[in-house]
Amino acid sequence: MVTTNEVKAWVLDFLVNMADIPSADIPNGDIEFANLNVDSLTLLEMLGEIECEYGIQIPRDFTLKNITIDGMVDYIIELLPAGKSEGRYDAMLAAEQGAIN
Repeated sequence: MVTTNEVKAWVLDFLVNMADIPSADIPNGDIEFANLNVDSLTLLEMLGEIECEYGIQIPRDFTLKNITIDGMVDYIIELLPAGKSEGRYDAMLAAEQGAIN
C-alpha cells in the first residue's frame, strides 16, 4: 500500500533533484507550487513521472495553481485504486513475469 509519506517523499525528491529547488526552500507541505517558482514544463514532467510511478491517470484539467504539496499528495492518494502499491519497478516485474508464464 502506498502511503502519503511515500508519495510526499517522492514529490519532494523530484522538486529537489529534478527541479533544482533547495530543500531549505521547501520547509513543509503547506507551500503552494506557485511559490516555488517551478516552470510549467517541469511541473508537467513531474505529473507525467507521477503517472508512470503510481500507475494513475491525472486528468488533463488538473492544475497546480493554488495547490500545496500536501494537497497534491492527497489528490494522488485519492487517485490510487484501493490497495494500490504498484510502482514502476513492480509494473515492469509483473510484465516480465507475465511474459515468462
